[in-house]
Amino acid sequence: ERQRAGDHADEATAGASDDSYESEEEDPFLQRQSQLRTFQRGDFQVGGMIGQGSFATVHKAKQLATARDVALKVVRPESELDFGTGPNGSTPAVSYKDVLKAMKQEVLLMEMIGSHPNIVEILGTAEDCRVFVMERAASDLYTIVKQQERNLPFQLAKLWAAHMLHAVHFMHEHGVVHQDIKSSNVLIFSDRSAKICDFGLARRSKPTMSVDRELVTLWYRPPELLMGESTYTPKVDEWGVGCILLEMMIGLSPFKGKPDCICQCPHITHRNYNSDQLMKIFAVVGTPKDRALLARQACTVHFSKWPIFPAKLEGTVKRMCTAERLWRGKGDMPGEQEVDEKAAAWHFIIAGLLNLDCKERLTAEQALRSRLFAPSKRPTSSSVSRSPDGKAPPAVAAGGEGQ
Repeated sequence: ERQRAGDHADEATAGASDDSYESEEEDPFLQRQSQLRTFQRGDFQVGGMIGQGSFATVHKAKQLATARDVALKVVRPESELDFGTGPNGSTPAVSYKDVLKAMKQEVLLMEMIGSHPNIVEILGTAEDCRVFVMERAASDLYTIVKQQERNLPFQLAKLWAAHMLHAVHFMHEHGVVHQDIKSSNVLIFSDRSAKICDFGLARRSKPTMSVDRELVTLWYRPPELLMGESTYTPKVDEWGVGCILLEMMIGLSPFKGKPDCICQCPHITHRNYNSDQLMKIFAVVGTPKDRALLARQACTVHFSKWPIFPAKLEGTVKRMCTAERLWRGKGDMPGEQEVDEKAAAWHFIIAGLLNLDCKERLTAEQALRSRLFAPSKRPTSSSVSRSPDGKAPPAVAAGGEGQ
């Protein structure tokens, strides 16, 4: 349910390693030693599993020396992993060595980024980067959105939107592209802060990068990859944030493509094509008409004869922007004019982040300068009181495990 269908074995090799190096031994970045604190397994009281991915599991734990609640990300033993076979029964392209390399890359990348209040903190490692020690969250955004359905207060949506954008801008400024921005990778803490986690698919960024494999979880995959561009930019992360903003509005992932709707074309740029995913995007943001944009796409043969979809995003945003969801818990309910203004501000930022043309897509920095985040004229409060129906908005959404 958390989009694992889009997380294939490629994730073990899709990380930070520079494309020009054949092996870990040749890449100076991977020769660096982590400066993080080194822990032993005995330093923690390990509890139950609270999450899992293709190659690692996440467990809640308590650091015995400090009684601090933490989360441990642990690479699976080689005996638990099935890498399948390569073409014609050959050796698979991904090995356990690649998995361990990806774990080390994740640690080094997060050290390279440095500390930021909206990026989850790695406290240390154990067993030669086979175990990460991380701060533990109260929940994750996927869980909260699912619990709240279409009732997530816009005050929280706006706060978390800003936190995500600050994190993306910071990591891009430090030369890292995440490549897996999705709601389940946004952790929510007890102080209501949102932090991006899971840099397992991240890499050192360049202004333009070559498409050489399947990239980004399907439901959050940007159109330039789906349509077959041969290169991509760090703005794949901004597309992911745009998807999450719309997800917070409508209460579910907006583009839930079926993973088996792929083509059999041999060219590498077709590896990211999915007809159902692309059609769901067009049905919301409209069919692209720019000839220069379409000329860059390798997969136009698959969708050039589709019906023309009109853009429906503005109407969707306007329907979701209600006075009840915009109300801050103090003072009068917002009037019709204020509701329309807020709807326009939300539409501007979501449409900008979900621009089909990555060259025109808003950067995180540009999005943070938009009208949505301008100082409010209405009185605000550091705490949120009860909504008009008498129910308190979620502190961080009860019941989520986080991580």
